Amino acid sequence: MTAPAPATKFDELYTQAISYLRKQAWPSEFELRRLEREALNLSNATTVGSLEIRAHIAAYKSDFASAVALYDRALSLTADFMTLLRGMNVMQIGGESRWVFEKFKRHHDAIVSSPEAMRGVEVMLACSGYFRSAMELADRMSNAGIERDPLLTSTATPQYPLQERGRDDVEVAEVVACANRFLFDRKVRVRALQPTVIALESGEDSLLVTFHVHVAPETAAQLEWDLYGELGERSFPVEESGSLRLVLAADWDELEARPAEKVEQEGSNAYSH
Repeated sequence: MTAPAPATKFDELYTQAISYLRKQAWPSEFELRRLEREALNLSNATTVGSLEIRAHIAAYKSDFASAVALYDRALSLTADFMTLLRGMNVMQIGGESRWVFEKFKRHHDAIVSSPEAMRGVEVMLACSGYFRSAMELADRMSNAGIERDPLLTSTATPQYPLQERGRDDVEVAEVVACANRFLFDRKVRVRALQPTVIALESGEDSLLVTFHVHVAPETAAQLEWDLYGELGERSFPVEESGSLRLVLAADWDELEARPAEKVEQEGSNAYSH
């Protein structure tokens, strides 16, 4: 039997790594060690691919400092857009939103010159809480007659009055990043992020960000309470003022269709923007 070609082997390992990171699969200690060995062996065929898989494993272990260093090294060796996009996905899942935005700014000219890149990066920016920046890409695509990613067309609107109450893109993203990391650390999978501008009785407005989480309703309610405590300890002005509000919505329909023992195993589970 011939050995898998490098690209095929990378795809195989990436499928495993991303399923672990998104809390869609639960590796045993043996399976995780085997993936680590295979990632190191992959360097004989593709250094960049090896670095990417190792970054996913580091992120799964909540070692995002190592994940950032590994992806920075990978991107220093290649200009491949998909490597950048996969790196952005890893970082937004774990709340490393600043890395996502820094890479967006650094590679801005290359991103806006490619319809595929703009579609992918808009998703990553929106999932990281950089809604205004995501909408700027959406406007650019709309003006150029480029279709947006289907993941966003049904959940995001290009009219965000973010400037009316001083909601800074970076301030909003910091709160979203805190929530993403909070949920990641508790093995909760976020299936979608939905921003909506709501009118308040005072005549002002608030940006409501709904995290659709893969848990039962009672678990979502407890998680939301704990999240508010975490946000209060961190003290984010844009959230404390009511200008930005976060809520968790249980992704219950899918859970109901799954075996009870699997739901119990996953607990307060799962994530994949």
